[in-house]
Amino acid sequence: MSKPALVKGTRDFGPEEFIRRRWIIENIRSVYELYGFLPMETPAMEMLTTLSDTYGEEGDKLIFRILNSGNFMEQVPYPSSHSGSWEGDGLGSLAMARFLSEKALRYDLTVPLARFVSMRAGELTFPFKRYQIQPVWRADRPQKGRYREFYQCDADVVGSDSVLYEAEFLLIFQEVLDRLGLSEDVLIRVNHRALLQELCLWAGGETASFSTFCILWDKADKLPQEKLLEEFVEHGFRAEYIRTMFTWQQELLKPEQSFEKAISIVREHFREQGLLSHGAEALAEMWRYGPASRSSFGRAPIVLDLSLARGLTYYTGAIFEVTPKDGSGSLAGGGRYDNLTGRFGKPGLSGVGISFGADRIYDYLLSKGHTFADTRAPAAALLLASLEGVEVRRLASLAYALRHNYGVSTEVYPTTARLKKQIEYAVRKKIPFVGIFGPEEAEQGVITLKNLQNGQQDSLSIEAAAHRIKESL
Repeated sequence: MSKPALVKGTRDFGPEEFIRRRWIIENIRSVYELYGFLPMETPAMEMLTTLSDTYGEEGDKLIFRILNSGNFMEQVPYPSSHSGSWEGDGLGSLAMARFLSEKALRYDLTVPLARFVSMRAGELTFPFKRYQIQPVWRADRPQKGRYREFYQCDADVVGSDSVLYEAEFLLIFQEVLDRLGLSEDVLIRVNHRALLQELCLWAGGETASFSTFCILWDKADKLPQEKLLEEFVEHGFRAEYIRTMFTWQQELLKPEQSFEKAISIVREHFREQGLLSHGAEALAEMWRYGPASRSSFGRAPIVLDLSLARGLTYYTGAIFEVTPKDGSGSLAGGGRYDNLTGRFGKPGLSGVGISFGADRIYDYLLSKGHTFADTRAPAAALLLASLEGVEVRRLASLAYALRHNYGVSTEVYPTTARLKKQIEYAVRKKIPFVGIFGPEEAEQGVITLKNLQNGQQDSLSIEAAAHRIKESL
C-alpha cells in the first residue's frame, strides 16, 4: 500500500483556505469587470508547437510536456550503435521531446490568448478585452513562493496600441491593491523595453545580447552591485557604463521621488549621453492618461524602475511589476507585446496585459498576519438536530422547505444523537444556528431555534425561524 503524498510544488486547499483564496480572486475579478473585461477560458493543454520558442531558452525548459498517447515509443529514433547515446547523435533532451510529446500543460495564459485570437479573429470585436482566471503549470524547482501549479488572474487588451490601456492597467493595479489591503506594503514598478534596448547598446552590447542584458539587469535588486558588475563584464558589457546605470537607478528610486520627476531625470540623462528616450515619452503619455488625473484613489505608489526587465521575451513596450517593499517576490506583472499573434499568422495585432498571482498574494497576506476577517468558510446557516422519537427523514423534508421556500442554507445531522454532540458538531463547523426538532416541536409544528453566538433560544414557526436566521447573517 503506497503512502499518500502530494506532488512537490502543488498544494491542497481545504474549505477555509479555499474561501480565503476565492476572496482574493473575486476582488480581482470584480475590478476587471468594472473596467469592461469579459471572461473566457482555454484548455489546460496546448500543442507544444504553440508554446515552444516563446518564453526564451530558460522558459522553454520549464514547460510541462505530456507524453503522446498510445505506443509513442515507435516514433523515437534510438541511438546509433557508434554513439550509444542520443546526445552523441546530436539529439539532446529538448530535441527528443518532439518525438515523445505533441502537447503540454499551459505555461501562462497570454500565449493561449494569442492562439485563441488568431483562430477566432473574424468573430471578435476589437479591441478585444478579456480576463482569464485559471491555473498554469511550470516544471520549476519548488521553493518558497514558487510552485509548479498556481493560479494566474489575467486581463488583456488585443487589437489596439493606444496608451490608454497601459494607463487603465495602472489604475486596476491600484484599485485591486486597495481592496486587498496591500497598498501600503507594495510598489508598482514601471519601465519600458525601449529604454532597456538603448541602455543595452550604450553599455556595449549588440542587439543579439539584449536578452542577456535583461536577464542580468533584472538581478539588480537581488545581487550585490560588485557581483552583478562582474557578470555584466563577463558578458562583454563595459564596467563604467554599468556603474553609471547603478547610479541612475538609485536616484530614481529615492522614496520621495515622484513618477513625473523620474521621467524628467531619465530624459535628461539619456539626452546627455546621446540616447533616444522614446520609452520615457511613452511612459509620460501613459501617466497623463491615468494616475496623473485620478489621484483621488489608489494609494499604492508607482515608481519608474530602470532595472525592471521582465524575463519573457515577448514584451515590447511598457512593462509592469508589483513587488512588496521588503523585496519578497513579485505579486503581479505585465506589459505590452506588439506582435504575439504574428507567429500564428495574424500579424499586426498589438496587445497589452497584466496578471495577478493569486497564490503569491495569498502567501504574502498570510505572512503579514492577515486575518481574512471579511471571509468565512461557506458553512450552513442552520443545523437541524433530531431528538429521540423523531425520524431523520422528517428533518430532511423540513430542510428542503427551509432551503427552497426561504433560502436558508441548511444541514441535517444524519443520525439521532445526544443534543450536546450535535451542538458540538455545529460549533466545530461554525454553523451559527441549531434548530432542535423533537416530538414536542413536531406536534406543535415549530422548531426550537438556538443562536450559538449569544445563547438565545426560542420556539418559532418555520417562517419566523427563517426570517430570524436571515436577519442575523
